[in-house]
Amino acid sequence: MLKYWDMNKEWLVRQAKLHDLQNRLGFVVSLARKAGSRSPSRNPKRDAVLEELESKLKRSLLAKEELLGGTDLSDAERKRLKRHRPKAAREWNVLSSWRPEVLRHVA
Repeated sequence: MLKYWDMNKEWLVRQAKLHDLQNRLGFVVSLARKAGSRSPSRNPKRDAVLEELESKLKRSLLAKEELLGGTDLSDAERKRLKRHRPKAAREWNVLSSWRPEVLRHVA
């Protein structure tokens, strides 16, 4: 998201909604925005675009909780991840342990 932030956002949001992926995409956009704001190569225009995209996706947030990746989890793994996920993952109804501060490769 940091590298391709200037893409066609309307098309991206339409495709995400069409495939019920707005929660996952919103979470990834949120991670990118937060990681980018901490990056030495900070770009205020990019940050604003990502913030606007995040806001658009937030308006169509799905109530269904989903795993960020495509693999299934055991009940124990699901419960642990649900308890220890970051705030952004909770806000987007996504099961993930990803946090912006641990992302290694920030564009």
